[in-house]
Parts: sequence; C-alpha cells; structure tokens
Amino acid sequence: MDHSILRGKIISAWEERYPEDQKPIETTEIVDKAFGGSLAAIRSKEKDGTPNEEMVYVYPNGDVKIFYNTDEMVRFLEHKSRYIFVDILSDASFIAGFVFIVLILLVFILGFEGDNYNKEAFIALSSVLGAAAGFFFGTKKT
Repeated sequence: MDHSILRGKIISAWEERYPEDQKPIETTEIVDKAFGGSLAAIRSKEKDGTPNEEMVYVYPNGDVKIFYNTDEMVRFLEHKSRYIFVDILSDASFIAGFVFIVLILLVFILGFEGDNYNKEAFIALSSVLGAAAGFFFGTKKT
C-alpha cells in the first residue's frame, strides 16, 4: 500500500482514538512487510503538551491496530511471529520465484535430454519461463 494512504489511515485512526491530542500528528516511519503487515511510528503531543511516541500495526487490508502499551505490542508481535512462515509462503513474490526456479529446472532437464524431447513442450515451457521471469522481476515494490 502507498505510504501516503497508510499515513492517512494511521493518523485518522489515531485522531479517532485520541481526539484531544495536539496537532500535528506525524507518522515518522513506516516499515512494510513486517510481521505480515506494516509497522509505523507515531509522534504526537498529548493535551497538556507532553510529547508522545507510539507504535501501530497496519494489517494488509488497511485496518490499524493501536497498542495501549509496549507490553501489548510485544505480545502481539510475538503472536504474529509464529505465523511469519505462512506469510512468507503466501507472498506473491515468493510463489513467483518458486515457479521461476521450477521452470528453469524443467527447461534444463528437457534441454539436456538429447534428441528425445518434445520441441513444442520445450518452447511452451520457455515461454512460460519468460512470463514467470517478467512477473517475478517486474513486481518488486520499493
């Protein structure tokens, strides 16, 4: 998700939870792909002017989780870390990379088989390999 959209969602969720905080409320840092979502740092001032810094978690669907304290954040991140392997396996770039590697292996196996291979299958696999490479290298987000 675009950082400007994320900032807007985070700040509106913060203003809803803490309407008396002084403006401006700033999102100072956003870390994408952290525990299956995004982590963000918020900087604001409380009603009496006391500086406040907090962390929030943004789910992939855009929902914002504001932590009441550091202990709650630690428990949440510990729970999310148990499922990080599932998040990695379900990531589109991981799946594209896996398909890309399997197709490379299949093309090499068919290519080194000698004269017994099906040329149409080799050409089709080469085309699919090119498409997989384009998807894998073309979907990198900064």
